[in-house]
This record gives sequence, structure tokens and C-alpha cells, in this order.
Amino acid sequence: MTRKEIIEKLTAICMEVFENDELVLSDDMTVGSVDGWTSLTNMMLIAEIENAFCFKFKLRELPTLENMGCFISVIESHMQQ
Repeated sequence: MTRKEIIEKLTAICMEVFENDELVLSDDMTVGSVDGWTSLTNMMLIAEIENAFCFKFKLRELPTLENMGCFISVIESHMQQ
């Protein structure tokens, strides 16, 4: 799966979780830059990513998910395995 395909799939997930059809993903997007990104929606986001990409985040990966670029990098590494 290419980075572009990951971003397209992740964008659709984020639009659904954050209930925003106009959301544009960027690597530097963080909790503070997205309306509705709370601790609850973060858990929902993680669960939806795991379901869509068919993998489970490792506990040690969760603290590294500081922005959307980090999410993309972790997804990429799982897709290469």
C-alpha cells in the first residue's frame, strides 16, 4: 500500500470519526488543530484505523502518535510487515 493510498483511506476514517466531510489531512495535524478531536474520538480513531488496516497498534507505539504524520508512519510500517 502506498503512502497516498494510506492517506486517502485515513482521510475517509478521519472524516467519519470527526464528523467533518471537508477535513484535509496534513502531517502536522494534531489534537489541537481539529475540532472534535478529543480523548474519546482519539480512541475511536485508533479503533477505526486498526479495523480498516487490519492490524493492532502496539502499546509502545501509542505514545508516539503525536500528530497525523506519526499515525501515517506507524501505519506504513505495519503495512510493510
